[in-house]
Parts: sequence; structure tokens; C-alpha cells
Amino acid sequence: SQFLSRRDPPAGGSAPAAASGDAPAPAAGAQADGQPVRYGPLDVELQPKDQLRPLLPTWNPPPTRPPKPEELDVSTRLRFKLEDRWWAATVRTVDGDKVRVGYDGWPSRHDEWVGRDSDRMYLHESAHADYVPPPVPQRYQRTTPTDEEGNPLPAGPRPPRPRV
Repeated sequence: SQFLSRRDPPAGGSAPAAASGDAPAPAAGAQADGQPVRYGPLDVELQPKDQLRPLLPTWNPPPTRPPKPEELDVSTRLRFKLEDRWWAATVRTVDGDKVRVGYDGWPSRHDEWVGRDSDRMYLHESAHADYVPPPVPQRYQRTTPTDEEGNPLPAGPRPPRPRV
């Protein structure tokens, strides 16, 4: 594997190539052709709609509207503005004219009490008509042995391991 091979020192001594007048070495994290170095398995393509994406903040305001004060009930999904970013959040508690907003995926010590008419709240994208939820990850399903008619066979004892 390319990650396990040793790097050989440059020919002609231990001086860096940039000091001898050659082309400068690529920046850290880049290959000689300028492409970023990819770490990890090469056979997995990360999709933009993975499970982490709904929890990440966005710079742009969500494509929804601010909620009306009467719409804010417990478990209402929101986008909540903190330091110029819009975080996924949920209403945890309602108390008169205030609501406690908790950031999704964060412990309750980060929750905030804000007024129902705060301009830091927008409805979550799931309230939008065009919202498509992220795909649920597929879990491994063990196949059940069946007979020729498709009926499941009873689970029998596992055969002993062969001695090697």
C-alpha cells in the first residue's frame, strides 16, 4: 500500500529540493499534481446527504420562515442562529413567553432560553414542502436459510470449526 511504504530521502544529500533551486515541494496534504491526498478507504464514496449533514451548521438562512409564537411547541424542529451560523435545534421546554432551545446532537448544558419572538429562530427545512430527508443507513441483515419452498429453516447448531 502507498501508505505503508517508506519515503526515500531526496537524491544528492539531505538538503530540501527547494533550497537547491528545483521546483518547490508540494504543500502538506497535496500530491505533486496539486490534487489533495485522500486518506482512508478508496472504495467508499461519501455522499453529501450522509447522516452528519443535518446536524452541521449552515452559513445561509434556511429556506423557511421564522416561526409564529403559537407554533413553538415542545419538539418543534428549528434552525437556530449562533455566531452567524444556523444550527439544527429543537424546542425542549415551553414556559410562557420563553422557550428553551436545544442544539441537536449537543448536551443540554448548551441549551438556551430565548423569547418566542426571537429573530434567531427559523423553522427547520423539514417544514419546507420540498424537503427530502437523508437516507437511513442500511444495516447488515443476516440471511435466513430457507428450503426449496421459501420457508425458513430452524436454526441448528453451528458446525464445528475444522482443525488446521
